[in-house]
Amino acid sequence: MFLTAEPLYLCYRTVLVQMVSAAGTGYCFNTKRNRLREKLVLRKNDPLGKLQTISA
Repeated sequence: MFLTAEPLYLCYRTVLVQMVSAAGTGYCFNTKRNRLREKLVLRKNDPLGKLQTISA
């Protein structure tokens, strides 16, 4: 067993985030992102709004 000063959850490189549609339809999905990079912004099809929206 390793003895570290920081908790184990801080050692993970990826984190699970919930992306919410910017169109305001309430559509959301889960994805992984790198913990060390900037915020994730994706362009994805929103099935409730029938259009492509930017999720942040």
